Amino acid sequence: MSRQDRAVPKKAEWVKPVDLERLSDDEHRALAAELHERWSNGEKKSPLEVEYFGNATSHGKFFTGYVKKWRGIDTEGRSVQALHIARLEALLRAHGISPSDAGDLAEEHRLLAKSRESALAALRIYNDPSAGFRTEAFGLRLSSC
Repeated sequence: MSRQDRAVPKKAEWVKPVDLERLSDDEHRALAAELHERWSNGEKKSPLEVEYFGNATSHGKFFTGYVKKWRGIDTEGRSVQALHIARLEALLRAHGISPSDAGDLAEEHRLLAKSRESALAALRIYNDPSAGFRTEAFGLRLSSC
């Protein structure tokens, strides 16, 4: 009887964990396919980890990494908040703003953002009725764009 044919075993029935070091690449892919199929059919990752790998401490993370490595399938969904943050960061980058202090924007995006800020500052100066020498200050500020 294969592992796939029987129901989730009780603790006393657990089989010896698979020796991953002795498996060939084809056997790894087949094992990952079997794990993914059982998980897709509703079984939980942690009991599968314990059954196949004897690992009760990773809470599904080892399963996720193994299936991703050998099948190329991600079994973890991103949270709604993580997706929202990624969308907002992409919006900021599109407008030339780095969402972090990492300085991860390309040079042309940084220069474009500085030019935009300079042009907006020039318009603020020109539109300020209490500013003296508005035309000269506007021309000087705009020339730095």
